Amino acid sequence: MKRPGFFQRLFANKKPQKRGFFTAQPNRLTADWPISVGQIDADLRGDLVAIRGQARELCKSNDYAKKYLRLLKQNIVGSEGFSLQVNLMTSIRIKTAKNAVWMKLLTE
Repeated sequence: MKRPGFFQRLFANKKPQKRGFFTAQPNRLTADWPISVGQIDADLRGDLVAIRGQARELCKSNDYAKKYLRLLKQNIVGSEGFSLQVNLMTSIRIKTAKNAVWMKLLTE
């Protein structure tokens, strides 16, 4: 039996695949978990003062949070962040290097 060609396999009608998040499926553990369909920014803005207070309290009393803050301080990039520094050779240096490679290839 002849194997189908590349384009036939590529554009063949395929059955729809089941995709989605496993965690979105309700089960006995998540059945009573409330589902928020609003925008996260609006939710956070409304509770921002309480969230900040809880985060500060957590960082004072929880060893894992303290360690996380310590790691942040040790591994911080800085206010300037990363910058790209391009190190290009001048056109004369490029021509000289290119000619040297060609001469080496021709003399071998």
